Amino acid sequence: MEHNERKPLLGSNVVNEKEFHRSHCFLLPVILLEAFALSVYYYISIEYTHNYFQRAIIGNNGTGNDSVSVCNANTSDPLYQSYVTVQQETSRWTMYYTVASGVPGIFLSIVIGTYADSLGRRFVLFIALLGFFVKSIVLTAVIYFDANLIYILIGTFIEGCAGGFLSFLAGSFSYVSDITTMGKKRSFAIISVEMITGIAITAGTFGTGYFITIIGYFYSMVLTTGCIFIAMLIVICCIPETCRNYSLSTWATICNTLGKAIEFYVSRKYYGKRWKYAVLLISFCFVSLAGLNRSSVETLYQLGAPFCWDEVKVGIFGTVRKGIESILGVLLAPLLLKCLSLEMLTILGLVSTAGSMVLEGLAKTETVLYLGSLFAGICAVETVCNILSTLISNETYSATVSIMTGFVFFTLAAETAIAALFIVIYLICSRPSPRKENILQINNETTP
Repeated sequence: MEHNERKPLLGSNVVNEKEFHRSHCFLLPVILLEAFALSVYYYISIEYTHNYFQRAIIGNNGTGNDSVSVCNANTSDPLYQSYVTVQQETSRWTMYYTVASGVPGIFLSIVIGTYADSLGRRFVLFIALLGFFVKSIVLTAVIYFDANLIYILIGTFIEGCAGGFLSFLAGSFSYVSDITTMGKKRSFAIISVEMITGIAITAGTFGTGYFITIIGYFYSMVLTTGCIFIAMLIVICCIPETCRNYSLSTWATICNTLGKAIEFYVSRKYYGKRWKYAVLLISFCFVSLAGLNRSSVETLYQLGAPFCWDEVKVGIFGTVRKGIESILGVLLAPLLLKCLSLEMLTILGLVSTAGSMVLEGLAKTETVLYLGSLFAGICAVETVCNILSTLISNETYSATVSIMTGFVFFTLAAETAIAALFIVIYLICSRPSPRKENILQINNETTP
């Protein structure tokens, strides 16, 4: 019996489906709590920063009365100019938050990913949750004491050193892979994780505005921090470990892993194939630049003139947009794939996304703004280029808000259109020539 307990579960550390236990299901509420808290934190951090500079520059008590006045003010009015400064400062600090979390996260996610099999899935999940817990405590304290925003940067940096949300997702998917076998059951489990994450983020987006309105920033963050604390307790007390290989990786292992990743870009054996990957990678990066940081500039756009929305309206719009992207994407994609190729469906998604961004940039009424979200219905962007996206979009918004508040969405639309262009280039260049097709046909006919 003792021998069986110490023996690794299969050579690949994947638990046989017969060894699936109900205790493994505790991963689902952990993902639910983490994703919900992440969404609430995201909107609170942006909206509190906006409120902070509004009180510091304009001098109101955060009631929003001055925001309404700005909507009716002339662009030469000193009040309007002050509010432009609020928008610019909020955009700049939102960029700082992302950089503070993302820069250490780039390196730490590689190290944590390398050691995931050595230290176990629970370790990866717990470390990511601990970093988020510290970040949430710091923002809660900043709100309570009305402290300097520099402390939020420290909190986000600590979270980045713990790997961030990407490390949490990597640990979650690894855990799911350990307790399922290859095939439909694993696919269903991974899809379930993605659905739970999407539902939790959508719920957090919708609820944040009401939380802030009813109980304020401080108690909303207390709620968020509590969710993360409960998730940590579940990981410690309820979730069993699935990875049994505890042979520690060395720096040589990490360097070897990085070396294999770099080999693809420099090795001669991949000559002739890399260009396809490069074209798609460039397209992927442009999609990332346009899509990743859209929510943050959207929030600033909606808080300022000509909309001057409160937190509830911002949350409702975010819920509608995310819901349309998720629900229509799931429903329409299988239907469209019956009459379109995957490549053409991708181009259609990028074009619809670019159209939605142009509409947002031109929007002067709420109806047009919601129409823009409808055009993004079949677009779902998941990337890892968050830092560069934040730098470009927030700096563009900060530089152009005094000229045209929606100009940043034109740059996002252009980036998306460029991504679609590169996919078209890939389709044209990767299509075999008629001569090559004839040669292949002759070879097939002559082959016995």
